[in-house]
Amino acid sequence: MSADERYRRRYLDEFRRTSVDRIARISVLWIAFEKDPGGRETAEELMRESMALSRLAGDEQMADQTNHSLADLNLDRGTLDEAATLYAESLRLAVKRAESRAIVYCIAGIAAVLAGRGKEEDAAFLWGAAEGAEVRAGFRMLASERVRYSSRAGSA
Repeated sequence: MSADERYRRRYLDEFRRTSVDRIARISVLWIAFEKDPGGRETAEELMRESMALSRLAGDEQMADQTNHSLADLNLDRGTLDEAATLYAESLRLAVKRAESRAIVYCIAGIAAVLAGRGKEEDAAFLWGAAEGAEVRAGFRMLASERVRYSSRAGSA
């Protein structure tokens, strides 16, 4: 275990001794450090823990955001069936809460899954829908997320 990982673990352990709400939010912050290919199992573990703690704290929005991050992780590692299931669940919850940003990200993720499955026409259609929804909602996806999805779906 590297010094950085020991530090992150110790820091996370300290926060585990605080409130459930803070734990959920801190766990999500650690996900960013763990998304590299060598840390994906750790990232998935932290994401699932964060989702459970967020639900326990009654923070469904945080749980759903983490669910979407888990979908992204599965997209990145090529487990497309799991990614599709998680994006669909996030989309269902985003529609229920009428969160236009989350809806756009979910559509983009599903488009990337379709591209990964070789369904280029469907992927291109959904990617176009995501880009149009961005304009209508008045925002643009984060550059790193746009690259994640467009590198798959936008080239379909």
